Amino acid sequence: MVVLVIFCSVIFATSVSVKDYQAKIEEQQSMQQFKNVFRNTLNKAFLTGKDYNIVISKKSNSAIFKSNSDDDFLIKIKFPKTISYFKAESTIQIRRNGLIRPQTIKFYSIMTKQNYIYVIQMNWGEIIEKKT
Repeated sequence: MVVLVIFCSVIFATSVSVKDYQAKIEEQQSMQQFKNVFRNTLNKAFLTGKDYNIVISKKSNSAIFKSNSDDDFLIKIKFPKTISYFKAESTIQIRRNGLIRPQTIKFYSIMTKQNYIYVIQMNWGEIIEKKT
């Protein structure tokens, strides 16, 4: 009986830590995907000569990357439930020549208590991650 209790305890503890690990990996992957798609959208705006918008919404917990000219949908990133955007909603405009206003994008992880802060450089819009 004691062996069964110990065995069940070990299995339970392992499964809980695996779920936490999976959630952390999911967070990291979604934030990496956000940075990659952001960079790709900047490049696409420059190469195609189209204006693009990035709409980040706390309510839908997502970021939508789309063209202004033909409402061409590029991609939608759905963030994990453990990630929260600091503002209600933001629209970031990327000009057809790839230029962008400087700004800061902030997310918060409920799970890891970590802030994901992205600073957008003026003009060429390089996205720089600052971890806190």
